[in-house]
Amino acid sequence: MANRRDAERVFRRWDTLLDGDEYRAHFGSAPLFVSSEIFMGRTVRRHRLQIARFPSVAMLQCCALNYLDVRARAVGNMSELQCFARRCFEVPCPSRAIGACAQRSSHAQLDALAEAAATQVGFDPQKGFTGFVAGLRAPGQLPVLSFKYEYEGRAAVMHATALSFPGAAYHLPSDRHPPRLDIALPRALGSRLASAAGESVQGLANHSYFYSCINCERGEATGCLDRTRQYGSSQLERARKSRAPCLYYDRAPMAAICSMHADAERNFEFRWWCAEVERDVTGL
Repeated sequence: MANRRDAERVFRRWDTLLDGDEYRAHFGSAPLFVSSEIFMGRTVRRHRLQIARFPSVAMLQCCALNYLDVRARAVGNMSELQCFARRCFEVPCPSRAIGACAQRSSHAQLDALAEAAATQVGFDPQKGFTGFVAGLRAPGQLPVLSFKYEYEGRAAVMHATALSFPGAAYHLPSDRHPPRLDIALPRALGSRLASAAGESVQGLANHSYFYSCINCERGEATGCLDRTRQYGSSQLERARKSRAPCLYYDRAPMAAICSMHADAERNFEFRWWCAEVERDVTGL
């Protein structure tokens, strides 16, 4: 997130390419290719713009069906897929309806395309699709969410699942170290946990708070809590001293979120979020 007062810098980056001095300040004197997100990052650093982090719910989609060339599909040529990634990551839709998982009308369309794909490239119940379109779901299979970047997609699903609960919303913490939004969850979420698994919720009033951001498990995130600063809550202090200081939550609400995913996904795709509460999920 960026401040409105910085909109001119953020959204007029094209001018940088036309201004020789600004271009050299960003990229040096030699021609250089950079992605749009790296260009954005250099602009932010160049002008020292203030930004804040938030638990994202967006991901770059990566699904062969979505990038199938229309003309190729019309003549039945399933080998000419137009997709910007050779490998897609995917997870089954969680129990709660989020994003494309809530669009039931699209499921019938996907089934129709999957049926066509199965007849044209072959489908084996054990191996899945045997042609170039490996990775498509089988006709009638539960819908999945597909994405290009592994962590980005998994994090978006977790955050969207958290925000799908009634009463959940983005929240601005009182401290600004770092500037960020987290997710306020109903304090009672997960209250059906077995008493032995429960813990005192560290939120204020009727809320508990959940926050995570990209790459914090590798210590590369810029949205981490400040290890040199003492925070006013035991929840944040616990996160500050942990191996991943940009992940915090209360166990009972997180167990409720993780319970929306099947055992296999909790213990693999979403292990980073769910491992510590896995034994609590069965108490829900």
